[in-house]
Amino acid sequence: MPLIHPQQKPTKKALETELDGDTHAKLQAYRRYSGASTSEIVAGALNVLFEKDAEFGPWYETHKEELAKHPSGSQSGHPNRPSPEGRKK
Repeated sequence: MPLIHPQQKPTKKALETELDGDTHAKLQAYRRYSGASTSEIVAGALNVLFEKDAEFGPWYETHKEELAKHPSGSQSGHPNRPSPEGRKK
């Protein structure tokens, strides 16, 4: 049974990204398997990521207001962002 099911979301924002060939092929295969759209699968996968990343939740709560003011700004290298070296794997 698929872990991600089709859902109705009232507000949507466009996202453009590039995937490597293997990831794209698996995404298309999962789309056929689950019956969900590509958007639904990506949104579902991101929500799983947000739930599973224990450090992201507190970071997000701390920066939520700042992010609302600048929603599309690049935060790469942001001083308050945990460094990859300091994160648990």
